[in-house]
Amino acid sequence: MNERAKSIFTNTIKQLKKLKQYHDIDEKLIQSYAVEMATYEEASENCNAQSECIPAPSGYLMINPWYTIRKQSLKSAMDIAKLFGFTPIVRKSLGANKEIETPMFDLLTNREKLG
Repeated sequence: MNERAKSIFTNTIKQLKKLKQYHDIDEKLIQSYAVEMATYEEASENCNAQSECIPAPSGYLMINPWYTIRKQSLKSAMDIAKLFGFTPIVRKSLGANKEIETPMFDLLTNREKLG
């Protein structure tokens, strides 16, 4: 894991402990979540720095691969997040306290909250 993924990993464990679900989660799954979220961030930064279409080696325009990476990383992270209750619907069904942060959506709205 890179440094950003490690930061997300540490914060995610902290949030799972607040939800009292840490004992039920495989750490490899949390690592996967952290890596996907870090990849999503990196892809978003690259998408913002480049245009949606870029020239292929052949000279024709093609969709920037970072757009596909960003989309897939977000989907993977959301699928994993559902498994340990980081989506609003799952948190509501668990009766989770509203004060507990949801790293997935905090990252999407305010990166600093995660680390």
